[in-house]
Amino acid sequence: MTSGPLARGHGADVTGVSRGWTDWPGGLRARTGTLLALLLLAPVRVLAQAASAGPNVQDAPAPARETPWAVGLSLTGNFFPSGTQSDFVQPTLTVDHGWLHLEARYAYEALRTGSVWIGWNFAWGDSVTFALTPMFGVVFGLAKGVASGIEWDLSWGPLELTSTNEFVFDFANWGASDFNDWAELRVWPWQWLKLGVALTHTRAIQLSYPAQWGPLVGVKFWKINAAVYWMNPGGSTDSYWSATLGINF
Repeated sequence: MTSGPLARGHGADVTGVSRGWTDWPGGLRARTGTLLALLLLAPVRVLAQAASAGPNVQDAPAPARETPWAVGLSLTGNFFPSGTQSDFVQPTLTVDHGWLHLEARYAYEALRTGSVWIGWNFAWGDSVTFALTPMFGVVFGLAKGVASGIEWDLSWGPLELTSTNEFVFDFANWGASDFNDWAELRVWPWQWLKLGVALTHTRAIQLSYPAQWGPLVGVKFWKINAAVYWMNPGGSTDSYWSATLGINF
């Protein structure tokens, strides 16, 4: 899929790729770095507690049951009413089989950039559940390099905290090597409805502030899920909408 014409925002450099971590204002870099560090390190404590508690009997695979393949496809449209940058669509394909996780993305690490990933799935817990997927990826296109990342999901009853973190080492523009993150805090008042707030930083979003946030509302029916995000809400020119539609097989 091809995104719209590349339009540079306030945060873009002459290459059309947004500024790297080292170019952020000092105070903003410190605050955002602290938040990203908390998101990255949050699973560590849960892992330590899970390890000290011992293995859960549910973690042992049932020898008589064949491990199924799970395939997911999602499309996220980003719409900028103020015209700060061109609208674009970001597709993601995932394939899971037991411990194996495969993923492919486009226009996530940067515009006109793709990535492919391999990871390992882990899961713990019963009333409180924790899923963790460390990953390694290759990035190609406008940005070129490698990336290391982690996806995790912490759930307790109707509450859920999820995060996808990564660091991209951009060989084409080393100074643009940067963190990418998408995190959500959700509550599920019903099994089909979620409400919450999202926080993101990705080089594909080229606005005056590197980190974006906003409320979300989503629904889930059968194998289909959808969500709408109002990012940077208010009258700012940095305000935009994201809409996601996904299906799992």
